[in-house]
Amino acid sequence: MRIAVTGGTGTVGEVTVRALARAGHEVLVLDTSPPKQDLSPGISFVRADATDYGELLAACDGADSIVHLAGISKPAGTPPQLVHNTNVVASYNALTVAAELGISRLLMASSVNAIGLTWSRDPAFDFFPIDEGHATRNEDPYSLSKWVGEIQADSIVRLHPELSVASLRLHMFMASHQEAAGWCFGEYADDARRGLWGYTTHQMWVDAVLAALTVDFVGHERFFIVADRNVLRLPTRELAFEHFPHVPVRNSLTGDEGFFDCGNARELLGWSGHD
Repeated sequence: MRIAVTGGTGTVGEVTVRALARAGHEVLVLDTSPPKQDLSPGISFVRADATDYGELLAACDGADSIVHLAGISKPAGTPPQLVHNTNVVASYNALTVAAELGISRLLMASSVNAIGLTWSRDPAFDFFPIDEGHATRNEDPYSLSKWVGEIQADSIVRLHPELSVASLRLHMFMASHQEAAGWCFGEYADDARRGLWGYTTHQMWVDAVLAALTVDFVGHERFFIVADRNVLRLPTRELAFEHFPHVPVRNSLTGDEGFFDCGNARELLGWSGHD
């Protein structure tokens, strides 16, 4: 399969591109800056700005699938208008390029923050564990842009019902549980609390991408791609009762089970959130 990866030189992009190439795919890296390392066999680079429709359309011509990762990955340190507008334009361009070129499969890097989490002042939850149907209360421009990207996908597949679009909601992207745990204490402890102590390892992400490229479905599907255990490895019900005492718990949340219900990814993608 020939796969175009927007934002392929970024943090998530580099991991994704290497995994796709190892799996035997021909990978076309699309970004505004070249890769930091020499390209491996089966990987090529084309300079393309995902916010420029014409550039993206030309660069994706001939691809079988698109993995859209381009955009600004967090709200801090960048003007809010730039964060929002960059991400929203890029996602709409990727979706409409796929439709125009007849590319039937598109994956988008969404985020757990589409519903409002880490960068909210004090996130509010309706129930635990959270599933893809949970209401959004996003506040910051990054989280809003991820929610808008998902709404764009809903719209595009209504017009083009032959498309398959997967919004993969990843969390704190780290190489391993050990690395993720290091970002959950001290000055980062409240960030971890607002993010419900979730994380996504590189391997979890790669497994989800490879599955979402091949599993048979049409329309737009949202998937939480989050570890099935909380990063602290503490009893989850105790964390819930201590920090969010008024949120109803809809199932047992036994042991250190995660706060995110990844059932859609397990059932449709055959994905596992195990370390």
